[in-house]
Amino acid sequence: MDNPENFSYSVNARYDNSQCAWVFDVQASAEAPTGTCSSNYINVVNGNEAGITEDNYDIIVYGFRNLNGCIGTGGNMFSNSVCSAQHEDNHFQQFVQELEDERVKFLTKPSMSDMPIVCGDSSTETCQNAVTARFTAIYTDILIAYATAFDLAHDENKAEEAARECNEGIADIVEAYWE
Repeated sequence: MDNPENFSYSVNARYDNSQCAWVFDVQASAEAPTGTCSSNYINVVNGNEAGITEDNYDIIVYGFRNLNGCIGTGGNMFSNSVCSAQHEDNHFQQFVQELEDERVKFLTKPSMSDMPIVCGDSSTETCQNAVTARFTAIYTDILIAYATAFDLAHDENKAEEAARECNEGIADIVEAYWE
């Protein structure tokens, strides 16, 4: 999974009458591009795909059995789109879980605490002034949450395990074809 792209966010304040305070609402989103191989890999399904030869099939079998399912040899990249999707889906699920954990932490940050309205303190007298006063801190905390979730979602062992059975099945097909 590549770094999140098209990151967008909004920060708004709304009045909480019961506390005479501004409460902050944050919306954030990003795209999470995925892909274990470049877009020009040879999709191995039958074992007889162009580029697989008697000289390199053992490297490809080894790669599917022991690596991440993206094998480079002889100037070509070999993978299986179904197995790659399973690998990447696991990264995405890790990201979603980590992002939820970070969301819970984010909501407890000082930047997200209610802002009491204090007469004479212009930064608290309107919702726009409250947003302006907290914006940098909230934005920084949003970025930290996304970056932390993204970093934690890169457990290659989990992603490889999620696709292991699929990759081993492709290795078996390639091996059977060439032996």
